[in-house]
Amino acid sequence: MKSVVLITILMLCCIMAYTQVNQAKKKTYYKTWVKLYNDNKPGGLLYQVTDTSILITDSFEFDELHFEATQNLNNLIYYDIRFIELKRKKSAGQAALIGALSGLVIGGILGFADGDDDGGIISFTAGEKALIGGGMGAITGAGLGVMLSSFKFRIPINGKKRQLDRNRKRLERFSIQNP
Repeated sequence: MKSVVLITILMLCCIMAYTQVNQAKKKTYYKTWVKLYNDNKPGGLLYQVTDTSILITDSFEFDELHFEATQNLNNLIYYDIRFIELKRKKSAGQAALIGALSGLVIGGILGFADGDDDGGIISFTAGEKALIGGGMGAITGAGLGVMLSSFKFRIPINGKKRQLDRNRKRLERFSIQNP
């Protein structure tokens, strides 16, 4: 029992250390959809927030070395914008992995903690229960991770400059070119 707990703690520490190293290297880009009053919904990456508008790229891919701002940007004025939806790029795979690992560990621990069965027609050892619980937990955790990562969050503008100004700092955190 002590070895299972020790291995679990060691695994979690390694995962946390790995994620801290990777976060420092990459800049996260957010997929952006802008719902306009004329029912268009252009999408791309949020490039920049200005005083009266937002600029989004016309694709969901961004290459900093080969990007020409004048060719690939859509300038959307605040009075045309109903709301802005944002979603982190490539978040589904990451969320599925984290959910699966969490479910594997929790399911394995719960299965092992249940102990051996007393006998009967169908009986399992603690190790078999740990495997079954870990597998079921991994599948459930991966599914929950993908479902939760699919949500977009919405920032209302409602065609008002005041709303754009109120949400400006929040939007600048998600833009490629921060002031």
